[in-house]
Order: sequence, then structure tokens, then C-alpha cells
Amino acid sequence: MKILATILILLASPIWAQNAPQAGSNGSTIPSKSPRQSIQVFLQAMKNGDYATAELYAELPRVSRKQRQASLDRAYEVIDQIFRLNTLNLSPEPEGYRNDELPFDMELLFHWQQDEQSLSFFLRRKEVKDGGQKTMVWQIDRSSLQSMSKTKFNQNGYDLASHVPDSLKIKVFRLQIWQWLGLAVGIVLAFGMSWVLRKLFIRILRSALSVLHADEGFTLAKRMANPFQIYSIVAIFGLLTYSLALDFRSREMVSIVERAVQMICSVWALFVINDGIFILLAKKLEEDGKPSVAAILPISRRSISIIIAVLGGLFFLQNLGYDITALITGLGIGGIAIALAGQKTVENLLGGFMIIIDQPIRVGDYGRYGDTWGTVETIGLRSTRVRTLDRTLVTIPNADFSQMNIENYAERDQIRLHAILGVRHETSPDQLRYLLAEIKRLLVAHQRIDNDPARVRFVGFGASSLDIEIFAYAKTSIWPEFLSIREDVYLDILKLVRESGTSFAYPSQTIYWEKGQGINQAATERVEEVVHQWRENKEMPFPDIPEDVITTWTDTRDYPNLDSWIHKLPPRP
Repeated sequence: MKILATILILLASPIWAQNAPQAGSNGSTIPSKSPRQSIQVFLQAMKNGDYATAELYAELPRVSRKQRQASLDRAYEVIDQIFRLNTLNLSPEPEGYRNDELPFDMELLFHWQQDEQSLSFFLRRKEVKDGGQKTMVWQIDRSSLQSMSKTKFNQNGYDLASHVPDSLKIKVFRLQIWQWLGLAVGIVLAFGMSWVLRKLFIRILRSALSVLHADEGFTLAKRMANPFQIYSIVAIFGLLTYSLALDFRSREMVSIVERAVQMICSVWALFVINDGIFILLAKKLEEDGKPSVAAILPISRRSISIIIAVLGGLFFLQNLGYDITALITGLGIGGIAIALAGQKTVENLLGGFMIIIDQPIRVGDYGRYGDTWGTVETIGLRSTRVRTLDRTLVTIPNADFSQMNIENYAERDQIRLHAILGVRHETSPDQLRYLLAEIKRLLVAHQRIDNDPARVRFVGFGASSLDIEIFAYAKTSIWPEFLSIREDVYLDILKLVRESGTSFAYPSQTIYWEKGQGINQAATERVEEVVHQWRENKEMPFPDIPEDVITTWTDTRDYPNLDSWIHKLPPRP
């Protein structure tokens, strides 16, 4: 009912419209300067029988008064009753359209196509004197007036007025009775035909939106059908009124309503299309498991809707004949002022968009963000919140966050195992070689240590130790699991150090007298014998261990150890 009432008001508004320039009956009105206003005043003057004013807008030859009036009557008949010109299609600017490839003092009035004959009628800009004042006006070109008088035109549209009885030609509120009846019939027909088109439109659109869920596709199709139906009502009504022989004022208002409804329905449809696109995007991101990207969809949808509304409003005002240049300039200056005042807010919003789109981090990722270590809890449009190891919550503005060096530990595929092992300076070279080889064997044999690279090197002489560097990667990205693997490796290294007969160095400068345990002589002799065998058999594993030896060592070390309690657990299903 609300839609019906709105359409009725819009369609009935032409009847009482009186907003165009009016011509006086005494010829004293100062002529309008634009092509649109010139023709409007000409038509109004002819409707009022004011030939004196009408002559100012026609380039008439020097003939008798009767011939001039006959020429004006013919021009009025052709323009208003045969061609039924919509004056809103003419330029509202005093200079006319500047990009129509016509001379600067000429403007196209209308173009007529009849059978194989094609005619163009023009306006010409002239200087006239009215009431002692010189004014530039647009006149109907002399050659166009002659063509109108000589050409026999077919009626543009069905001439319904010639078939109406005289009893229905009585005027009531500016329109004749038969025209009122035609308007009522036109509204009923427009609503009926639009209802059929709406059903067909929904069916076609639902099949095109088959990618969506059935309920979502039907809802979106129904929403799109609303602006489509309203626009079709006005468009059909406008076509039907072509045969009602309305005067140019009513035709103008019907055209204004059509253009206004066209703009409103177009903006409405863009709103619905915008919502539909974001529904599809949200569904796609949900299927791809990207909820963080989906977080920017609501604000993006609202931003695009605001842009559509602003642009639609500007075009709407422009179609109504308003000069929007000053308004656009004001919006630009206001936008600059707002941007300067909210510079930090805009920076944070843009930073939030970049974080969500680029995705250097996700919610739940642990890492180092500038000088902050912690786990990302939320990623907002203004700021990102990080839960630190001390369980405090750090809020970082997105503008700053997007400029930080971000080290995301959650993206690791493996975790580095690195240690510097220091043994006593009393350790013999053969003991050191034994340690290097056995620790290398341990890393390569371990099932949860990647053997490429798995480096064990004697790297230097410390102040109180001989330094061995251990470098490898654990086959895990889970930190607690890595701690377990590293613990197992370190315990085995400790065992190897004990077996080699040496011990860890103590970095101390204190001088003390003590009968220490010293070097295990038996273990030292045993290790030296092993290294002696390597030397005799030319199997010294230095500087690099051969690939075939590494292959024989690979995955020969069980993890967890066979004596671990985990082997008592029942196997997983």
C-alpha cells in the first residue's frame, strides 16, 4: 500500500506543476537565455495565445503578421502535439551543449525520422531587443520553421485524442476528462504489467543465483525485484501517457518523475547488488577458512553503500537540473578537512585493512611484534591486541602495527635446535673426535630431528672450555613438543659426554685446591682405541661424514627410547 500511494502521488504530481518560466500576455517578459528555457517560454506563450512573446523565440522572415502567426502555429503544433518534445532534453546552460559538434550559435532542437526521410531542426542563438534591453536568446532556426511548414508529419505515437467524443473533452483541473480516465487506466495497466514482469524477473534471477543457498537466492531475488517493479511501473505509465496528448508541462513532470524514479531504483538496486556480492564473499571466505578476512566485509559493505548513496544523490540532483559543481567542490573541501582532522583514525583503518588483507598474522599466532612477545587475541579495524607471556594485554594501533617488524612463530614448519657445548681443556683430541662423531650419529639417527642440516662442529677455544656447536631442526612446529624432543637429545648428549671420559667445563676464575675426580683413564684409553681404529681403517669422519654412512645411520635411533613408558600405552586406533 505504501508503494502504491507513493507511485500515485508521483504520477499525479504533473497535473498541478507550475515550476517553469511563465510568459506574460503583454510580451513584457524578459526572454530566457538557455535553449530549454527558450522553448519552454515559447510553448507557454503559444498556449496562452501570446504571439508577441513567441516571436522573440522564432527566426521569422519579414512577412505579414498573419503569415508570422501561421508559421508560429505550425511550429507549436509540430513541437508540442506531433513530436511531443520533452524540453528537459535540451541544454539548461545559456551556451547550450558544447560537445555536440555544432557551431557555437546552433543547438539541435529535435531529430525526426519518418519512413526514409530524416530531418533535423535547430535553434540559433540571436541577440534580440526586449523592452529596450539587448538579450541573447535561442530562436527556432528560419530553415527549420520552413521545413515544419512544408513537411507532412506522421503522428509520433497513437493519436487517441481524435477518437474521443466531445463530451469527454471538458477540462477539469487543467486536463480533459478523457485524459483523467486515461491516467487512471494507465496506472492500473502499469501495476498489472509490472506484477507479471516481477514474477518473471524473480524466476530468471533465482536461476542465475543458483550458486547461493535456495533461501538466500530467493531473498536476494525478491529484494532486487522491488526496485525493478517500481521502475517498470513508472516506465510503462510513461509510455502509456504518450497517447494522452498531455501538454508540455505535464510531459515535463512525467519525465522528471521517470528520471527521479530511475535514479532512486538504480541506487536501490546497487544497494541490493552490493549486499549480494558481500554475501557471496562471506560464504566463500567461510568455506576457505579465512574468518579474519571476513571481518572487514561489514565495514567494506557499509563504505561502498555510502559511496553509492552520495554518487546517486549527486546524479539525482543533476538530473533534476541543479548545478552540482559547487556541491562537489564543497564535498571535496569537507572531505579534505575531515581527512586532516581524522588523519590518525584513517591511518589506523587503512593499517587494519592491510593487516587483514595481507595476513602477516592471524588470531592465535604467537610471535614477536616490535618489542612485544605474545599471542594475537583480536585484530580490529583500529587496533590489534596481543596477550603477552605475563598475561597482560597490549593494544597496538594498526598504523603502528603495520610498520613493525613482525616475527610470526606460528608459521614455522620446524624449530631450530641450537646449543654450544663446552668440555674441559683436558679433553684429548681423540675424545673430542669421538664426541663429534657420536653426537652427529645421535642427531642423524633421531626420528624427530631433520638430518639436513644436522651439524656438529668443534668451533673454538673458550676461556675455560673447548666449544662444540650443535645445530639442527626438530620436525615439529609445536613448542611444547619441541621442548620434549630437545630434552631427549640433551639427555643423550650428557650420556655421551660421560661415556667419552671427559666432562663439561666450569667457567670459573676461582683458584681452589681439591682432589678432583680427574680424567677417567680407562674410558680415555677405550675411546682412544676406537679413534685409533678409525685412523687405521681410514674411516675418520672428518671433515665431513660420507653420505652412505649418514644413510646407514638415518632413523636408527628410536624416539622415544625403547625403555620409555610410552611404549606401554595401547596403540592408537
